[in-house]
Amino acid sequence: MSYEPIRASWNSNKVSPGSMSMSQQHVFYSIVIAAGLSVLISTSCSNLDSQTQPADTSPADSVQPPGDRYVNPEYDLALRLPASWIVVEEPLRGRTHEAINLIKKGTGAKQETPLHVHAEADHSYIAILPGGWGTELPNSQYAPFSQAEEKPELSFEIDTSKSKVLHLKDGSPWAYFIAPADPPGKWTDSGFIFAQIQTRQDTTYCIDAETGERQAVRKCDYSRGDQYIRKGNRNEQEAAVIHEILGSFFFVEGGEKKPAGEMIKIENPEPEAKISSPLPIKGVAKGYWYFEGTFTVKLYDDVTDSLVAQSSAEADGEWMTEQFVPFKATMTFKAPENHRGRLVFERANPSGLPENAQSYSVPVIFSSR
Repeated sequence: MSYEPIRASWNSNKVSPGSMSMSQQHVFYSIVIAAGLSVLISTSCSNLDSQTQPADTSPADSVQPPGDRYVNPEYDLALRLPASWIVVEEPLRGRTHEAINLIKKGTGAKQETPLHVHAEADHSYIAILPGGWGTELPNSQYAPFSQAEEKPELSFEIDTSKSKVLHLKDGSPWAYFIAPADPPGKWTDSGFIFAQIQTRQDTTYCIDAETGERQAVRKCDYSRGDQYIRKGNRNEQEAAVIHEILGSFFFVEGGEKKPAGEMIKIENPEPEAKISSPLPIKGVAKGYWYFEGTFTVKLYDDVTDSLVAQSSAEADGEWMTEQFVPFKATMTFKAPENHRGRLVFERANPSGLPENAQSYSVPVIFSSR
């Protein structure tokens, strides 16, 4: 960095260096030099501070993708949660089913659990009620879930006649009412998921269908055509988080059980193939077949029906989906005297219920030793 030299200007009314004595000139020039050095040092330090001052690296508000997996074997569901959210499972008074609440830490919502469809507008939460809840939805404008422009992408089919989007006056959704079309066995037909997005400055009023005038909510008659209007400022960051969580929601059981041959396909070994140890195993299975990304494979002696070996097949990709997911496994074994055997691919059954058990078999032939 370069600096311009300091120049002093004088006029006839000022004392000039030439009019000073030798000792006065020494003092004068000492003062000028000292002042110049002071300016240089001050300027240099100022520039150095501006160069070394750390930039503001505080992160901007951003949506963290859900990463902590929550699995509930009793109700055959799985999902992912951000680290800042928790799960609260509580029984509903006078009911046999639980309320499963997903809430953000430190918001005060935990003191209000169990939450269902009516809660303070300043809370973001998701209420999972497998047994349903006999109450009307909050006052709001509605739209069919299937027709909404803004909505989460779900991994399961919904009941289009029941599922709705609740939106504000500006059209932005503030809540979702989601009824699965084919829920697992322990869910009732009235089971649902309700997700609410935090809304500030929330107000609700009614528009009379005949006069078009604004009136009190208590006088609103929805069946007559009166319209509820809800206004407020939606928390956009938490809206994105709610979408992420709902998008990760997955039914482990997947409703009505399908034949095993429609759920899993084996690529190696082929039926009646000769096998030897170590045996590479691969294929594809629908997400319902896995739990925590694995399931068990067993090898039996077909003559004695005794277990020869077993291994765990692991998903090669995200298993929380209704689609086929590749898997692979390696099995080491000591071949029995008998030649015929079978590989059994057991569907993961975290609930332990016999009605959820399912398997698929492939006949194999042990190679001669």
